[in-house]
Amino acid sequence: MLKLDTFRSAVETRPLIESAGHRFGADELEDAVGLFAMATEFGWSSYLYMPDDVGTLYNWEGDLFDFWSRDESRLIAINKVIGKLELEITHAG
Repeated sequence: MLKLDTFRSAVETRPLIESAGHRFGADELEDAVGLFAMATEFGWSSYLYMPDDVGTLYNWEGDLFDFWSRDESRLIAINKVIGKLELEITHAG
């Protein structure tokens, strides 16, 4: 929690229990990736909501991911990443 509290302290003074979300600007991509990676590393569940309802990535327990999108091109792109990384798809709907 120390790493997370240190990261959040730059922009948020409320405890995590009172403000569970964190909004990143377009210029904060590295921070967003870092925080999501940290959540994955520690096995926390977390959502990554993309702008303009492009998609949602849900990480649960650190090693399982769900991805939703209404944009067919995003689904094609994520499937290419899955194939390139040789990951397993457990359900596609």
